Amino acid sequence: MAYNDYFKEIPLIETDRLMLRPFRYDDIDEYLSFFANADVQKYLGNILIPKDIEDARRWVNNMNGRCLKSKLVLTWCIEYKEKHKVIGRCDLGGFVRKSMADISYYLSKEFWNQGFASEAVNAVVRFGLENLGLHRIQTTVLPENIYSLKLLKRIGFAEEGFLCKYDYGKEFHDTIMLSIIKEA
Repeated sequence: MAYNDYFKEIPLIETDRLMLRPFRYDDIDEYLSFFANADVQKYLGNILIPKDIEDARRWVNNMNGRCLKSKLVLTWCIEYKEKHKVIGRCDLGGFVRKSMADISYYLSKEFWNQGFASEAVNAVVRFGLENLGLHRIQTTVLPENIYSLKLLKRIGFAEEGFLCKYDYGKEFHDTIMLSIIKEA
């Protein structure tokens, strides 16, 4: 498939334990129940939490509609297949010249330290490099988020540098830039 074809609908990505798929309306309650958790929010830069169900429904419409069709971001719901449970979210967006993108992710605290984040991020990175033909996927991480830094380095991201008061979510923070590059 060509690059543009991947923005007609959120592509399904399946791993051993996970299904990465578009968010649906019936995911909203489960998603909001863990997304608002202070520990989950701690490293997200104060991104907006939907105020209510209607706000969340608009968000689902935007992610699966306008943001997708405008090629702004691919947003996957991370579902644990064994339990048919929404456990997280992974985004690939900020596309530059069909060759670069940013990745972000987070999981329900209940599913931390079980390899789910590595499994999801690995799958999305592979999709970006192999299917979309990206040559660079990057992310910024708060320095105190040591578990995310370890995860990213373990799956092949290289630390590139320290960014002072960089745009992070809805705030400005000191961050560490990491990337994974597909060599030609």
